[in-house]
Parts: sequence; structure tokens; C-alpha cells
Amino acid sequence: MRKRRGPYTWHAAETGTGDQDGQRRNETEKGFSMGYSNVGLKDKITEMYPEIAKHGIAVSLDYSDEKHAYIVKFKKGAHELTTHLDKKDADACMDGFQCVYLGVQIGEFIKNFEEREKGR
Repeated sequence: MRKRRGPYTWHAAETGTGDQDGQRRNETEKGFSMGYSNVGLKDKITEMYPEIAKHGIAVSLDYSDEKHAYIVKFKKGAHELTTHLDKKDADACMDGFQCVYLGVQIGEFIKNFEEREKGR
């Protein structure tokens, strides 16, 4: 059973979200959206922003039902930055478009980390 919404094809057998009436759960409520997982999104972010790996920054993320966004954490040593990534920006990221807001956050984290390291 396939249903089409926007540019994405939903596979009910794969997601288990289809029923006889064609109604579907909102996948974002469970942290999955448009066919990608948290791990897939994390991998895509690290692929699109190579400075993350270059500076040895750990990335973790989880979907927040309350905020309707992904909570993204960047960590290096004792330094940590927590930010959010709206669902539409996460979808765009998975389609290969960089999120300006996320790129600025990553740049600021790296800059602040380097400044603190120089001050030691």
C-alpha cells in the first residue's frame, strides 16, 4: 500500500502506520519523519558540516514531541551546546539543503570552544 504526500512516498508495510481507511499517524510524534531516523539525520548533519568531525565534536539528537523539533547536542570535552532543529529544517537537511541557523550554531560553538582553549 503506497500513499503519496508531497515528494515522499509512504510505505505502510514498512512503517506500520497505514490502516484500511488510509488514515496515518503523524510520524513526527514518534521521532520519525518522512522516512528517516534520528541516526540518519545525525549522519546527514555530520556529512553536511565537515567542521564537526574536523574539530572532534560529538553530536547527539532526539525528537521532542513538546517542541515539535529535534534537540541537537554538540559536545567536545566539558563544552556542550544544545540547540533545536525544526522539523521542516530537518526535512530540508535530509534533502541536501544546509540549515543556516544550524550552521551558525555550529560555527559559534567551534569559535567559543577555540577561544576558551586559547585562554587556558
